[in-house]
Amino acid sequence: TAVPIQIPPTDTEAKNVDQSTQIVLELRDDGTYWINGTQYALANLGTAIKTIFDPRPVKLLFLKPGLNRLYKDVIAAVDVARGSGVEVIGVTPIEANGS
Repeated sequence: TAVPIQIPPTDTEAKNVDQSTQIVLELRDDGTYWINGTQYALANLGTAIKTIFDPRPVKLLFLKPGLNRLYKDVIAAVDVARGSGVEVIGVTPIEANGS
């Protein structure tokens, strides 16, 4: 099946987005999952995402995979997010230094 993704906006477009309202799911290289600086176990990720997005009118999540995360980990995170109410997933660029 197809997995819809959103390409990051250009620098000009990115400046117009209020970063305080952005939700970022980070898949760190050590195997952990973080949402806006808070760590979650994979087993609790769906509940956390649902709690965050239920009251939000815009169901946009940014996904930031670590440089060494496996493709299957990224797809699993996308599946959890979509199953928890996220409608649009933007993938942040992966940088060689891991940031």
